Amino acid sequence: MNGVLLMNSDESSVHLAENFDFTEGESEDGGYRTAAIDLSEMVKAHPELLGQLNFPHILLKPDASHGELAIRYIAVFESTEAANEFSPEANAGIEDYLKNYTCSTDINYKRYSSDVEEEMNALLDKRIDEIKNSESGVTPQDIIDAGGTPYYVSSINGDDNNDGKSPETAWKTLAKLENESDVFGRVSYGDGVFFERGSVFYSGKYEGIVSMTTLIAHSYVTYSAYGKGAKPEFRNSLYFENGTGSWLPTEYPNIWVLDKIDDDPAMCGKASEIGNMAFDGGRALGIRIKSSDEDDPFGEDRTAGVFLTIGYGNNYATVSNGEEIYTAEPRRCRNIGDALQRNYEYFHDFKEGKLYLYSDVDPSVKFNEIAASRNGYVILAEGDSEDIIFDNLSLKYSGTYGLQGGAAKNMTVQNCEAGYLYGCEVETCFEFFGDAKNIQVKNTYIHHGGGAMTCQNTDYTPYNSQIENIEYANNVIVSCVTGNENWNHTAPDENGVGTNKMKNQHIHDNIFAYMGYSSTKITPPSADGSVVCSSVYIEGENCVFENNTVICGAGTMFYAPISTNEHSRAWITKNNTYVFNPSHQVLQFSHETINELNQNMSKGNRIETPMNYRYLVYYNSMGFDPGASYYWYDDIKEERIVSSWLLKQK
Repeated sequence: MNGVLLMNSDESSVHLAENFDFTEGESEDGGYRTAAIDLSEMVKAHPELLGQLNFPHILLKPDASHGELAIRYIAVFESTEAANEFSPEANAGIEDYLKNYTCSTDINYKRYSSDVEEEMNALLDKRIDEIKNSESGVTPQDIIDAGGTPYYVSSINGDDNNDGKSPETAWKTLAKLENESDVFGRVSYGDGVFFERGSVFYSGKYEGIVSMTTLIAHSYVTYSAYGKGAKPEFRNSLYFENGTGSWLPTEYPNIWVLDKIDDDPAMCGKASEIGNMAFDGGRALGIRIKSSDEDDPFGEDRTAGVFLTIGYGNNYATVSNGEEIYTAEPRRCRNIGDALQRNYEYFHDFKEGKLYLYSDVDPSVKFNEIAASRNGYVILAEGDSEDIIFDNLSLKYSGTYGLQGGAAKNMTVQNCEAGYLYGCEVETCFEFFGDAKNIQVKNTYIHHGGGAMTCQNTDYTPYNSQIENIEYANNVIVSCVTGNENWNHTAPDENGVGTNKMKNQHIHDNIFAYMGYSSTKITPPSADGSVVCSSVYIEGENCVFENNTVICGAGTMFYAPISTNEHSRAWITKNNTYVFNPSHQVLQFSHETINELNQNMSKGNRIETPMNYRYLVYYNSMGFDPGASYYWYDDIKEERIVSSWLLKQK
């Protein structure tokens, strides 16, 4: 140990151990004390102590300003007496205390053995298969019994000249359905719309809606499936009559250009941004190359050259196209030949309105089906919608939204699949905001997406909004950027009270697997890859995360305020199972929990701590996630696990 400094909030020294180096801590709450401790040499000599750096009445926070190699912490004490208790003179040194510190609580913390890994993989595969093959939860007879009328739509056997009132007289297109769903149409309150299994529906342009949209959902209507086979599929992707589109060779080896993105030239550029590409149902995945200058991607007259990168930002990225994993570097490009270098890398040139793809063989020959996902919506619920059920549908291939539910009331999503929903600036599978209430997403398979499930009060949400009664249950969420996002962008007032709130959110009995290993971009530890991702101003009431299984995430386990206090405004965790690498995954605690510990953190702070055994034992003793089970693996096993998943045939 190199040094300890205790001080008042006015920065007058209370205690300074002689001959010690120190960095000055600073208290934001008068009357409490901080200590700055440089533990670099001690931890280098005793690395086993690193996991014991949290103990009663002290919170130790990494100080990143001193660099990665310097192990420095800020300790915050409840009082002068508590600070003096742990001073070198009063306690014979923190080092001795740490060496002898034990906690009476133990946890279920085990190595992720091959047997457990096999069990987890079997459970994951079983649940995915169950959801994909689930029966409809709502039948035409249920609609009739409730006094409504069932209507039928089939892209396979339908005809828009039919009356739509039986499977034999089904409509064919969603345009016909929308015409019959307006205020003068036949589909109305209490009715049900049933889509034939095996049908595939593509997006189009609807009056009054800027973005491409596949299905517009209306209040008081149920949307479900009939027949046998795969769930009816709704796609916000380019329609190719032959399944793959026609790809023309360019002057550059192995680079192909799509003959036509859209009949409307206005829909060939940014308005129809291609957010992701999937080949043969996800057997291979496109790697998107973006320009740092969308208006002039290759520089003036294509001579100056600008950087093109993977995903967002000019940095290195580890990616997988389903056939190989590699590190992509920023590229300085004068032409498309410089930009695309490996199989399935693609570039949407907004300026020219063209889509380019690298493939060692003609894509239309190599694949049976190519999905090029567009900016827009798979399903858009009409404004302030109420009482809608989505049952047994498949929402796929969009660069932006799967379901945009808005400020819905009484909306249920069940027995559905949602996948390949990512790539544009906003990317989310299911989103609700504002005064959304009574929302259920259950028994649904969500995969290869941005935020799997999102609730948020945005900057433009009216004050005093309350998202209330949200339940996510028995879902399987795989390879999404985040599992659940909750954002409240309106900061608390001067009294620390938020105007927009989130109440009664219950996330339970779900499987979250490979969060952050999101399709084509393998994310570093960060908000990407988290299971729960929330703003610090969640202002929650009864927000509970329990009985979930979390398998092999890439980033922060909870990039969210979590608490050990049952009455907290942050997330409460109970009885969850975690499979993780303790070397890079961390927990973040809420300002309330920090205040419970040391009474000295300002509102809005996030405090990160590692997920290693010593920390988990300590936090469990305080009440964090009672009943939890932890299975850990090291870096070597992580590389094998992640590689196996990313290269697995989807």
